[in-house]
Amino acid sequence: MNPSGLDWDVELKIGDAVSGVHITIDGDLLLGRTPSGTAEIPSFDLTPYQAAELGVSRRHGVMSSDGEALYYKDLDTDNGSVLNGHKLNPQQPVRLTSDDVLYLGHMKITVSFKGKPHPTAIAATRPGITIHRNLVNGKGQRILVVEDDAGMSDLYRLRLERSGFNVQVVRDVVSAIRALNRATPNAIILDLMLPGVRGLELSGYVRRDPDCPTIPIIVTSALKTPEMIKEALSSGVDVYVTKPFDWRELIRVVSSVVTGAESEQPGLQTKKLAGTAKLDQITTQNRPDTLVIFVEGYQSPFSVAVHNQATMGRYSGAPKADHVELEPYGAVDHGVSRLHAVIRQTSPGVFEVEDLDSANGTFINGVSLAPHQPRPLKNGSELRLGELRMRVYSLSETHESTLA
Repeated sequence: MNPSGLDWDVELKIGDAVSGVHITIDGDLLLGRTPSGTAEIPSFDLTPYQAAELGVSRRHGVMSSDGEALYYKDLDTDNGSVLNGHKLNPQQPVRLTSDDVLYLGHMKITVSFKGKPHPTAIAATRPGITIHRNLVNGKGQRILVVEDDAGMSDLYRLRLERSGFNVQVVRDVVSAIRALNRATPNAIILDLMLPGVRGLELSGYVRRDPDCPTIPIIVTSALKTPEMIKEALSSGVDVYVTKPFDWRELIRVVSSVVTGAESEQPGLQTKKLAGTAKLDQITTQNRPDTLVIFVEGYQSPFSVAVHNQATMGRYSGAPKADHVELEPYGAVDHGVSRLHAVIRQTSPGVFEVEDLDSANGTFINGVSLAPHQPRPLKNGSELRLGELRMRVYSLSETHESTLA
């Protein structure tokens, strides 16, 4: 970030256009064009505006901010840069003011400031996180994006892949958990307003998973209340970014947390190899015997391996691998019996539940179960033991069933 922590909201009008393009500048903004056959893309690509025909170079000029002012510098181009009728000397920054007219070759650009510099979109970071000022492209590191809005998902993929990252997009928390069981990403970008299960449930799950407790998690959300930001950091989120945000700043956040995690754990570093498979194409390693359970009122879900069967209740004896202990979830207050119910796996990824003649009953989606009469437990069902409600999901993707 720039020294003052402020960004510049700038409108660039190309030619005699009535309206322009809004850009946030918080460091260096490269103006130029993308020649055919090259992968290098300037920060603001002028190719769609007939840049080649108007004499704009591939790397023509740079707008930069030091937090207090905005500057432009010509990069010693063939056709030069002209500011308000005066030709600029190459490599010498000049200060810009609102409504300046800048020519890149023969391309006219009117620069307008849209108000005062505005604060960064980074609302909070956990202690120890450093966001780099300079943008560093990725080297094929894997980013898991959890976002249900299709348009926003496409933008994440486009921007991150342009910046050298490998991207997988999922729409909800359960799909994210399944993705985590295929391959460990280098970072997670997480929306909070997701269908079904809240976004913060995922951060709680990740921090409890012994296989991937240190994955950097970045929240991007339009929710900006101090209470929500505090809750997110408490759940294990590393950086909280508010919407709308500038994409360059988000890329800096992603590259910062990824490189930071790699420096702490060198084994996580990813080499960029030709033909590296996208996360979407990684072979699924199903865990058909595993259920993920979200207890109502509790932030962190837990997983249960049902190899044959697993009982549920508030069993008070020695811990058993095939028993789900619900005492930490207020089992007594919610009327859960010591041995309340049992879940069985009848075939890979297919489960049933049976009430064990409990005092307060077992319910699937509000329907009471007769004691000792097994009923199918479909993916996404609400299971209620007494008054303790929970939502149950299977990690298997080979037995997708509709909600019961």
